[in-house]
Amino acid sequence: MIRALEEKYKKATDWMSRKQSKNVRHPATREDFITRFRGNGKEEAEHPWLPAAELDPNIPDILMRAWDEISQCQIRDYRVGCLSGSSACMLDTFAKRKLALTRHSDWGNRFKTPFISSSSSLHEIAKERVPHFQQRQFKKGIKDNTKLTLFNTRARRALGKPVLRLKDELLYHNVRTKYGDPRFTAGSFFENEYLLPFSAGPDEIIGTWAWHQVEAWIKNNHSNFQGWYEQVGLPAFKEHERLKLGGLPNKCKASCDCCGQ
Repeated sequence: MIRALEEKYKKATDWMSRKQSKNVRHPATREDFITRFRGNGKEEAEHPWLPAAELDPNIPDILMRAWDEISQCQIRDYRVGCLSGSSACMLDTFAKRKLALTRHSDWGNRFKTPFISSSSSLHEIAKERVPHFQQRQFKKGIKDNTKLTLFNTRARRALGKPVLRLKDELLYHNVRTKYGDPRFTAGSFFENEYLLPFSAGPDEIIGTWAWHQVEAWIKNNHSNFQGWYEQVGLPAFKEHERLKLGGLPNKCKASCDCCGQ
């Protein structure tokens, strides 16, 4: 019975997303997110996705996203920020959230979802995500265009926008992925993946670097990605926080692509 109801909902939302997603603006403000999460349902009251007034200390201050020009979620306009593949979803009921999470947790899924994936794992970014994009580009005969974006989750949550840990949401919504039960998949990408629903605006983005810039820094400094993160990424985050609190801007020392400095 439950499966039949979910299938009925799936068909309905598939039609809606095809008809509406191109014409529906991505939520960008707290008010937009309230509309999408509360809607006519009760799920937001029972399992809130909107951030609480007091920031959750378990969410990392910095999240990373590797992406390329084929990725569903990318930055096409730095004045807008990063946008999810789908913009039309209402996420105000358990069933709607579960379906969106089920689709997003499947890398082979062909449906666009309302989530932007990010990771807290340096190893996963450098050893899994970036090589995946580079291999994909090589097979398609495309010049390497892999990029790395850092998000400031403190800034995002201060704006009233959610950050969700994927594994926690899979467990809560009882999602069984094709990779197995999330309860028994220690070491999988679920452990370190965080979801940014719908959009990540310019005020939340620390910077974006072409991966070849990161590689050049590593080579020139006889270091590794962790060294780049500690000596470039962390200072960029601290500067982003300083500016958020009202400091005057310095010239960007990280040479990121977001501002051209």
